[in-house]
Amino acid sequence: MDQMMEIESEARAGPAQSPADLTAATTLDYRPQTDEPLQSRVQDDFPQPQTEAASTQSLLSTCTKGQGAIQDQSAHLQGPMLTGALAENPAEPFNIFDALCRHTALFLEFAKQLDIEDLVSLYAISRNFHTLLNARFTTTMLAQALRKAPESSRTFKFKAYKSLCMHDPAKRPHPRIPNESRMIPSFRWLRMVLFRERVVTDIIALLATEGHRLPPRASLTIKRLWLLMDIATNEKRVGLLHNDGFFTNDDLYLATMFFIKLDMRFMDPIDGVGETAMRRLMLGQRSLSTLWRCLRRKCALSRLEMLQLHVRYSYQPRAEDRAFSIMGVPANEVGRGSTEGWGQGQRKLLRPDELVMMEDLRRGLNLVNSHIYMMLWGYVDTKTFEDLEVPEEEKYHGSDAEEEEAEAEAESGHTTTHSRIWEAE
Repeated sequence: MDQMMEIESEARAGPAQSPADLTAATTLDYRPQTDEPLQSRVQDDFPQPQTEAASTQSLLSTCTKGQGAIQDQSAHLQGPMLTGALAENPAEPFNIFDALCRHTALFLEFAKQLDIEDLVSLYAISRNFHTLLNARFTTTMLAQALRKAPESSRTFKFKAYKSLCMHDPAKRPHPRIPNESRMIPSFRWLRMVLFRERVVTDIIALLATEGHRLPPRASLTIKRLWLLMDIATNEKRVGLLHNDGFFTNDDLYLATMFFIKLDMRFMDPIDGVGETAMRRLMLGQRSLSTLWRCLRRKCALSRLEMLQLHVRYSYQPRAEDRAFSIMGVPANEVGRGSTEGWGQGQRKLLRPDELVMMEDLRRGLNLVNSHIYMMLWGYVDTKTFEDLEVPEEEKYHGSDAEEEEAEAEAESGHTTTHSRIWEAE
């Protein structure tokens, strides 16, 4: 009986093993069951360290593997990924500028935030930036203008300023003219829009500094008056004022208030000239930049300068004197500002203040009954009848941009380089 139990226990325990066999049995073997050399198996099981760029590329390929649908949707939202000269080169060090240029959405946002001078500089020196901007030139120009000068960009449409436009560098076809690329806004149009936005803001601040405040809505009205001054014929000026969707009743009211505030500024017994002729002379110019420079005391500081402005605007010399310069004004510039086309026509060109008064009578607004209230606005609190002080943020604090003088000279009537609606035809 005992012998049978001993045989059964040995069968359950299995054959006897040596200590070496037990050690080998309990050791884990990670090597694959293959006949390959040991060195090859070690390299496969334990890969050598990679470079940072190769490791990053491997990680990106692993993360994007099998994500075709997501990539297609991303390409639909952000535009196609750039290849060729703009593709990422793992051998080169990381460059944040090139990385921005490889993504359409980031590039457009980056270009929209740039200052105009930086935008022009990058367009001139960077081949990648130049290529990308040419493909999206209209979008970038309009985005810049809408962000920095929203009212001016909507008022001074680039289609009305032909010489400030250029042919599309992407060669997109013209909608009406066959075999010709379309016209798009250029850097010159963007400069003009930003300059006019700054000038109107300064005019309002300069008047407020002297105590002649205007409502915030007056900024848009003054820009629309500037657009009216760009038109060189009476018919089109009158037609624009008849458009009550563009020149609303509020615009006519604020324009009249603006004219009154200018009269009060120029008729100041201490700082002014004591008459309304300056308002008529300034509004008869080809651009509001002359008024801006006058309020900043950069022009019309002497009797000679005022006479030169008058000679350029409306002086009509005798027939025998037309070949000579008058008061230092060249003969071909004498009296050109008061006729249609700035000397190209024969009829008198109506000023904005004259046109607003005519439109007021046509619509029956009777704004003459509100002249006293327009004079008092910004001086007296209508509830407490106490004097109001001009807030510090509304005052003019100067400008550090030295190029404004050159821009103002370019905007003036006798050296203008900007297009007018007269020229666009």
